[in-house]
Amino acid sequence: MPLDALPPLARSWVRAALDPAVVPTERRADCSACPMVDDAETAFLRDVRCCTYEPVLANFQVGAFFRDADPALEPGRRRLAARIRARSGVTPLGIDRPPEYPLWRAADEGNFGRDAELACGYLDASDDARRCTVHRARNAVCATWFCKHERAAIGGRFWLAVRAYLSAIESALAHHCLHALAIDDTALLALTVEQDRPFQEPTPALYAALWGDRRFHEQRFFAACHELVEALPAAEVLALGGPAVERHRRALRAAAAALSDEHVPERVRLGSDVDESRRGDLVALRTYRESDAVVVPVAELEAIAGCDGRSGDEAERALGRRQLRVLLDHEVLVPG
Repeated sequence: MPLDALPPLARSWVRAALDPAVVPTERRADCSACPMVDDAETAFLRDVRCCTYEPVLANFQVGAFFRDADPALEPGRRRLAARIRARSGVTPLGIDRPPEYPLWRAADEGNFGRDAELACGYLDASDDARRCTVHRARNAVCATWFCKHERAAIGGRFWLAVRAYLSAIESALAHHCLHALAIDDTALLALTVEQDRPFQEPTPALYAALWGDRRFHEQRFFAACHELVEALPAAEVLALGGPAVERHRRALRAAAAALSDEHVPERVRLGSDVDESRRGDLVALRTYRESDAVVVPVAELEAIAGCDGRSGDEAERALGRRQLRVLLDHEVLVPG
């Protein structure tokens, strides 16, 4: 089912925002047979693939691993417990990236999937069946990223809207846990100080202030956060998020409406940002994402270019409805 791509809690929050029937199943992004590792031009490293991103996990996401005794969660539990023992980035809000993680390099799209030093600390490359050890409660960024989309750029915008919506909920709920579980003022002040010192190890005094009498009981606190969040009805979660979540809910509904809109535009023109690379008698056209090219015969380029400024009906007759839809989805052609 389409929503199976999301962690359990996130599924209920998306259902509260829109009809799950509109959520696309991204069959082209198959992690069991990664389409990127053998790509001649944009290949990902086989060991890391798209796991060159270190997520920030909210307190309740961490807690999922300390409430559930499922043996399948043990690899994630061990890694999270090690992070807690190391203390770096561990606050009542959750677990941040370690200070040594080179976030500035990870932000460079050219390194994505290709720089082994950016490998996620929760990745177990030796276990192909369970590569992500925190998959059950991964964050919104990891849960909504696909290397390719059935509807190309339109699908990409939909999942971007899902990510923004879920990220806003994650932040709201992480802060709700601080209030509901009575984190005291001293710890809140320490959290403000800690967040003003990004990518630095916490001093012993700062870490002690962050946790107060919950120090050495961090796992128990995170588990309580998950128990609290899991019990919240989806409608209450959206209410807790306030205007920020409502803003992203409306944007998500707009993105879902675009997915169902397959009309032919009155006029079309060539997209303004198309990168092409030849592959013998074929050419790969990339627009919204390097990893998701549309490949066409070189002989078809003239017909595509000839559609620039023409009516949608003329473009459909020249290319066929199916190919025109693919080119519109990839934004090789756009409404003019």
